[in-house]
Amino acid sequence: MFRENGKCRDRVRFVNNIVRKVSQAWIVSSGGLGQYSRVERLIAWTPPLVRWVKLNTDGASHENPGLETTCGVLRDGEGQWIHGFAFVRFQPRL
Repeated sequence: MFRENGKCRDRVRFVNNIVRKVSQAWIVSSGGLGQYSRVERLIAWTPPLVRWVKLNTDGASHENPGLETTCGVLRDGEGQWIHGFAFVRFQPRL
C-alpha cells in the first residue's frame, strides 16, 4: 500500500478500506443488526465562563508537503472579538 517514501499509492482505496473496516466493526459490535441511526444536532459556539476568553482555531493542508493554513479567533464571554490571526505557509517539494 505504501511506497518507500511512506505515501499511499491510492488514497481513495485506502480511505474506502478504512471505512469498510469501521462499518464492519460497527455491525459486529451492534450484534449484527446493522441498523444505522442518524442524529441531527445543531452546532453552535458556546461562550466561556465569566472573565474567561475562548480561543477557536482551525487549520488545513493541501498535500504533504504543500500549502498549510491556520486561523483563530479569541472572544470573550459575550462573544465579542478580542483578537484573531491567520497564517499561510507553503512548503516547497523536495
